[in-house]
Amino acid sequence: MSLGRLNIPLSRFGPSIAWSDEDLKLLAQKAVSVAADCGLRITHSKALRILEGAGARVDRSNGRVRFSESQIADTIEKLKTENPLKPNEIPETLPYYIGDGAHTLYNRKTKKTETATPEVFAGIIRMADGLDRVGSVTTPVQLSGSSQFMGNMEAFALILTNTGKPSSPYILAYPQEASFLYEMVKIVEKAKGTKIGLNDQEYVTPPFKWDDISLDRLWARADAGFKQFGIGTMSIAGYSAPVTMAGLIVSAAAEILAASTSVRMLFPHARLYNICGSGRMDMANGNVTFCAPRVILQQLAVIELFRRGLGYSIHGLTCYRDANEPGLQAAFEFAMVHCFWRFLDRASAFGLGHLGNGSVFSATQAPLDMAASLEFEEFTRPFEISEETIGLDAIQAASEGALLMDHSSTLEHFREEIRGSQFFPRGLTAGAGHEEFQTERLLNEADNIVREAFNRSEFRVDAHLQKELQEHLDRAARELGAGSAMRIDKVKPAWPW
Repeated sequence: MSLGRLNIPLSRFGPSIAWSDEDLKLLAQKAVSVAADCGLRITHSKALRILEGAGARVDRSNGRVRFSESQIADTIEKLKTENPLKPNEIPETLPYYIGDGAHTLYNRKTKKTETATPEVFAGIIRMADGLDRVGSVTTPVQLSGSSQFMGNMEAFALILTNTGKPSSPYILAYPQEASFLYEMVKIVEKAKGTKIGLNDQEYVTPPFKWDDISLDRLWARADAGFKQFGIGTMSIAGYSAPVTMAGLIVSAAAEILAASTSVRMLFPHARLYNICGSGRMDMANGNVTFCAPRVILQQLAVIELFRRGLGYSIHGLTCYRDANEPGLQAAFEFAMVHCFWRFLDRASAFGLGHLGNGSVFSATQAPLDMAASLEFEEFTRPFEISEETIGLDAIQAASEGALLMDHSSTLEHFREEIRGSQFFPRGLTAGAGHEEFQTERLLNEADNIVREAFNRSEFRVDAHLQKELQEHLDRAARELGAGSAMRIDKVKPAWPW
């Protein structure tokens, strides 16, 4: 018995970009030289002092920090050691999460976006708890009513008191939060006996700039005990990077290398990894897209440059799509991103329901995303090749005029052959199914799925952990001068849609 599978060149069977070794070498060389020559714009006085002491060339008249190519090479060696190349794999099922920190919720009934009250926020977390294939949860949408420094902690507390699934705080917004978030994580780890991942990513402000607050957040993380940093870029072709594909590739890679070199000098004992995000400006109207086919291609190319040209693995962002409401465009963009990232990057996880390039969350979209994902899993699911699965007796029976619906071979194997989502209608005749607009029917079905998931959640709050979290929130609010903390025991999950 053996297994057959789709031969996808983007995965373990070959490179993802068909370019010559000479082109790859040229792009890698240019990325290193641009990283050294352009360096970074930095105004942070502490960072400038440390970087100058570490051997960087600092021009204080314009806040420009430059590096030698040998310093960039040292960074590449460190990253190669800490992020070694591994064979790409195609997982049979993908990890899903809910939580990309959107600013607003999309309400399909009113067709408007709205803020999330604590009760609605808790309701979304209960929905995530009831959706079987959601593996982890972080902040799906920002809380309304939280004070400046308390939003992340209060959201994390509501997550912990409404689901037992693996969870983590959202991206650090203010340096002042770091130590309190880290302490909060330690409380939860001790109570649950599990390790919690903390968001350790910081992005260069394109083009080639570290903002003071980004560096302050890095220091706050280090002071709080973080041992690892993810350093990334969000280059935009035609705006902060050349509009050409080759120019974008070199510019994005150079930003990552220059930023990583600066962080290596500032925090020499921290482990580093890299992330690539990118966009393109539509030169016809000035809009920026983060999910067009060309954007996906340029991100694949940057990742391939690091893997084959510089010798180590980096991550790609998978959470962005341009559609800002549930429906056809959102499903298409999710399927497109899912297809290419899944076939390339073995580490990718996919956020459900996140629209508007991370600014909008739609509960309705989450089931549509899962259904589309299940469809694509059928591409990569292997099939068994053996005497038994060839089914010569079934073939012989069919040749003699038998129908095979109740044949022993069909009864033995049909369950494994219908593993698709069963969400999308298929096999309808030309005249069937038009009583209701099918897209609207699918959206209504998605609404029913998330409502049932909310009702299905059987999560029970750990009263002792809830008490510890409340005490921590109260202390953090006092010490941060943030007024009164949210009373998490008073928040009752609600499902308003």
